Amino acid sequence: MKHALAFAVLLALSACAALPTAKAPPGEGPRYRSNAQNYKDMILAECVTAAYSPEERQEPADDAHGASVIFFESTCFELTEDQDNESQDLIDRYLTREIVPPALAQKYKMVTSPKLAKCIELYHSKALEDHIKKHVCEPDKVRALEERNR
Repeated sequence: MKHALAFAVLLALSACAALPTAKAPPGEGPRYRSNAQNYKDMILAECVTAAYSPEERQEPADDAHGASVIFFESTCFELTEDQDNESQDLIDRYLTREIVPPALAQKYKMVTSPKLAKCIELYHSKALEDHIKKHVCEPDKVRALEERNR
C-alpha cells in the first residue's frame, strides 16, 4: 500500500510537470517539454529509483526507472562518467537529509524522513537548477518545435 501511494504521488507530480511550455505546440510527453524539464523529470525518476533498496523495489521503483529511460532518450545533456557520478552524488545528498523536524516526526511516528519527500525537495532545489545549467545543452529547447520546423 505504501508503494502504491508513493506511485500515485509520483504520477501526480509527473502530470503537473508534464504541462507543455507556453511556446510548445499542443501535445503530451517529453517531446513537448524543454530539455531542462526532461532532465529534471529524469533526475526525479532516478531519485525515486535510488530511494528504495533492492529488497523494497517493486513496481513503483521499476516504473520510475522506466520513466528515467524515457526522459534520458528525450533530452540533450552532456555528462562524462565523473559528471554522471555528480548527478548520483546530488541524488544521494538529498536522500540522506533529514527534512522532517523532530517534533513532527514524533507526532506522526516517523522513523525517518519520507524518501519521496526528499526527492521532491531535490526536484525543486537550486542545486538541481545549477546542475542543469552546468550540464543540459539548450535547456529551453523543445524537441517537438524542432521537429515541426524541419
